[in-house]
Amino acid sequence: MAKRGKSEVKLYLLLISAVVFAFIGWNVALSETLALRNEYKEIQKELEGSEDIGKNIGVMKSTLKQYSQLIGEIATDDFSHELLLSEISKLCVRHNVRITEFPEVNIHDLSSDRIFTSKVAIEGTTFNLLKLLKQYETKGKSGSIVSTRFYSKTYRKTGKTTCIMVMYIENIKHIEQKS
Repeated sequence: MAKRGKSEVKLYLLLISAVVFAFIGWNVALSETLALRNEYKEIQKELEGSEDIGKNIGVMKSTLKQYSQLIGEIATDDFSHELLLSEISKLCVRHNVRITEFPEVNIHDLSSDRIFTSKVAIEGTTFNLLKLLKQYETKGKSGSIVSTRFYSKTYRKTGKTTCIMVMYIENIKHIEQKS
């Protein structure tokens, strides 16, 4: 009888430890899955917002021009920043990557030319970034790529490593000399 009591205790301890380990394993697996699901939703929201970003900037720029005219300043641009942004954002959506940086255009005036240089940082998989680069080089209408740099970035929170491509796009406009 004592032998039977010991085996029942061992069986109950084994069942309890199996349930505890199953619960711990389930929590660990579920927490990682939930974190990935939340990250996926955030990326989807960013992609949805970047589809029509060129239109939004156009509206904002026209509003800015109206305010500038009220103040007395006149905003003139020889380069369409919106066209470049629209073209890049369409390519980003098509190739499942996202724009991470798109600052204002740097303008350099030479004696007879005006050079517009734009920096664009795009994040995604290496293969998708290379496809985007090739497509922009062959079909891009808003400037030519003068430099490209790739680097990797690791997110500490998720431990995920991603590739980032920085493109420098240049557009040259000839300035008519007034004599």
